[in-house]
Amino acid sequence: MRDAATLGGTAPIFVVLFARPLLGERVSAAELLAVALGFSGIVAVMRPSFGLAAPVAAIATAGAVFWALAMIWLRKIGVALFRSARLPHWRWPS
Repeated sequence: MRDAATLGGTAPIFVVLFARPLLGERVSAAELLAVALGFSGIVAVMRPSFGLAAPVAAIATAGAVFWALAMIWLRKIGVALFRSARLPHWRWPS
């Protein structure tokens, strides 16, 4: 059970890792360092042991990845809706 909590906590880390390939956003070295430190902190605090719970660990990891993909998808939808809702040719009144 503890392993699932450990891997579920990695969901925001996957958002950062997917930001560049899926959104084309720039990910700085500081953000990558934060991802590495965050992942190490999760592992250090929870001390996962994947011996008997390998299927549960795989499901928890898949859940974290799908959560990250859902957040990225929502971001893309939000940007598309914002762009479609803006006024096509705005002119300031004289």
